Amino acid sequence: MRRILLLSGCAALAAFLGSGCKDISLSDTGDSNRTLVGAAEFTPASGGDAPGGSRGLPADASMQVRVVDEHPGSADTAPGPAMNGGFYNGQSSAPPRAVSLGPQILGEAVVADAAAAVTQDPLTGSWQVPFKVPYTATDEQLRRGLNIEVRISYGGGVRYTNFNQYALTFGDQTDTHVVRLERMH
Repeated sequence: MRRILLLSGCAALAAFLGSGCKDISLSDTGDSNRTLVGAAEFTPASGGDAPGGSRGLPADASMQVRVVDEHPGSADTAPGPAMNGGFYNGQSSAPPRAVSLGPQILGEAVVADAAAAVTQDPLTGSWQVPFKVPYTATDEQLRRGLNIEVRISYGGGVRYTNFNQYALTFGDQTDTHVVRLERMH
């Protein structure tokens, strides 16, 4: 009886391992429990520079924050079986080039009512909108560095954005990031 169970268990294991092994990926998919915490800091064009001035944003303001990998890995271009006597696509014997995937958004959050969340720093007079962005990234991506992009929109257009790049790295992933925004002209 034990022998039959052992043999059937081995057969089931062999069937599992033998079927579909090419589709099993053991690569690191990233930690989905990462969160970027910070604030967008800006100075309104008028009336908000001095402490006690008017509110920093109109009522219809919203803010979008993204965690972006500007240089993700290239597409998998391992050459397949030779076709047409060793020629790929009938053109040449060289394997196809790796194609860049372009920037990849790893996390995104929208603060829909940014006007209600805005606070003024009493020391500098600038305004800040706090944010929290859940994102998924591997340790390798964080070692390479990710970018933080912030935009504040109201009145039908983007009014503030960060022109300078703000990096999120493996060493400062748990820190609070303050992103300085500049007014769009």
